[in-house]
Amino acid sequence: MTMAAPSETTKKRGRGRPAVADVVTRDLIIDTAYEFTKTVSLDELSIVQVARRLGVVAGSLHYHVGTKDDLTSAILNRFYKNLYVELTVSTPNGSWRENIGHLARTLMNFQRRHVGIAQHVMAHARYRIFQKVAPDEIDYGVIYLDFAFDMFRRAGFSSRQTALFYHAIALHCLVSSNSDAAGLGPVAHETFLRAKVQQYRGDRYPGLAHALEEFATIQTDEAFTLGLDALVDNFATARGATAAREPARPKKRRAAGAGT
Repeated sequence: MTMAAPSETTKKRGRGRPAVADVVTRDLIIDTAYEFTKTVSLDELSIVQVARRLGVVAGSLHYHVGTKDDLTSAILNRFYKNLYVELTVSTPNGSWRENIGHLARTLMNFQRRHVGIAQHVMAHARYRIFQKVAPDEIDYGVIYLDFAFDMFRRAGFSSRQTALFYHAIALHCLVSSNSDAAGLGPVAHETFLRAKVQQYRGDRYPGLAHALEEFATIQTDEAFTLGLDALVDNFATARGATAAREPARPKKRRAAGAGT
């Protein structure tokens, strides 16, 4: 008995293409992995975890995104894309202080919402900004950093000031965004610290008696705002000093016989 030829719907797929490859797309994989970073460090996130969430075999993900390193860079590229888009639509048309303050708060809040990314950036230099992209893809780490540097440039800061001041802002945001997850905020340990207030009252520990009770109430956002204001005040001082050192531009002479 002869077998019927396979129909169009039952023909074998090309070699190297997993049977479930049509179920998932590269964007869906990256979206799913990006969602994981709200609670899971990029170091701990695996392709197997993402595949399980999607209900497919891990091989189908490798087909679309390559290695774990490739996936890590793709996730970070998605982070910087979303951050850049948010900044382009939400940055106020205000003073340079308002704009830089908004940049810092937006960066910190993005890192806080995706603590797995903040933890990765804190611990690893690779893909911290510059991403591994195909020739036809956009490196949004580059786009974001150009946007941030240009904000300082347009505010009148020198190239050295731009580099140093942005780095100071980025460090401040990174520590603050990791603070909650790492339990660095004193208010996260308020009960414990208040118990210590009773233990260390008196003249033997005058510093603790003076401020430990208030220390127990300090929140990350309060410390972040204080630090940001101090940084921007310092930037303003440096900006003013730079402007004062610049020679005044000579006034143009009026041509002889010009009308008044």
